[in-house]
Amino acid sequence: MSDAATTGSTPTDPGAAAPAAPTDATTVLTDGTQTTATEQQTQQTDATNEAKPADGDKPAEGEKPEDDKPQGAPEEYAEFTLPDGVEFDAELGGDLKTFAKEQNLSQEQAQKLADLGAKQLQKFQAAQADAVAQAREAWQSEARADKEYGGDKFDESLASAKKAVDAFATPELKTLLNQTGLGNHPELIRFMVRAGKAISEDRFDGGRGVTTSTTQSTAQRLYGNTTSKT
Repeated sequence: MSDAATTGSTPTDPGAAAPAAPTDATTVLTDGTQTTATEQQTQQTDATNEAKPADGDKPAEGEKPEDDKPQGAPEEYAEFTLPDGVEFDAELGGDLKTFAKEQNLSQEQAQKLADLGAKQLQKFQAAQADAVAQAREAWQSEARADKEYGGDKFDESLASAKKAVDAFATPELKTLLNQTGLGNHPELIRFMVRAGKAISEDRFDGGRGVTTSTTQSTAQRLYGNTTSKT
């Protein structure tokens, strides 16, 4: 009996035990040692064979692989998905679909274009809201410092202004003042302060109520004497 059979060191010997891997074992991907010339030739041959496509897998001459083919525009685009708070009007949505059709964009590509438009619209809306907020604060500061009705007189003047708003402003006007911030504008407050004081004087003038003469005097106090002389 040969030594090899006795020790079980041959690959075909069923009693052979796998040698224990050294603690510093590495793979060819992490080892810096060079392979032999025969191993290099074998690896190159295997790599070349793997790189060659099978005859049945070859694309026809001038034909792109299936994955690279553009999908193209659909017969009709579905409605685009937009973030909450963003809306495209019918005209803009139609123009976007027309452009996408002309460029032969797929539904997915057209949606990406819509996403860019929505993102730009969100940035514009945010900038606009920020500008309105800054204007509100600036107008209120100017009003509080106004020489005519501001300073220590501001709270009393504001009470008079609110009387005019309650007396004459429609719900739609109040909504407009709130949304635009014009309710903080110094000149609009000035007008309402004067109007509020005028109607207070008219209504409580000796308890007699409003007469034609006092109505005219109210207009004169608000706008000055506009009667033309002949």
